[in-house]
Amino acid sequence: MERMTSRQAFLYLFIFLIMFSANSVLAKPYYSQSYDTHRDPFAALQAARVQALTRGVPILIIAGGEWCRWCHIMDRFFKTHADIGKEFYDTFEVLKVYIGTDNRNEKFFAQYPELKGLPHFFIVNTEGTLLESKATNVLEKGSSYDAEAFRRFIQEWAR
Repeated sequence: MERMTSRQAFLYLFIFLIMFSANSVLAKPYYSQSYDTHRDPFAALQAARVQALTRGVPILIIAGGEWCRWCHIMDRFFKTHADIGKEFYDTFEVLKVYIGTDNRNEKFFAQYPELKGLPHFFIVNTEGTLLESKATNVLEKGSSYDAEAFRRFIQEWAR
């Protein structure tokens, strides 16, 4: 078997980085796609910190769960209001952290103020310092979310 030359190694690394970058741009990171009961929230926060630092944005932790009705309503709201969803994900590095009867992630959430309903937002900087704790009920309107309230919230944090 022949050894790889440094030039070949560089080429493989370059191709890997291009593929990784393309996937990063096209898809949300794994930790912002769902509320995984088994995901280590500390490790996910570390990964989110790296991305947030690279992008120059704060991290928005959403405490919730797949069982949470308003979490699903928020996901549908962002699909229905794609412009707001894009602004939201452009403004924050979003990290979904599960909380429920089968996994309360108590050690993780102990570092933040008490949850005031679900979903609940915690905004932290890249060092992990809490910048804001926000109940999402103030963003609700009827049986969904208020587009203008969400826009104002996002604009408060936009770069």
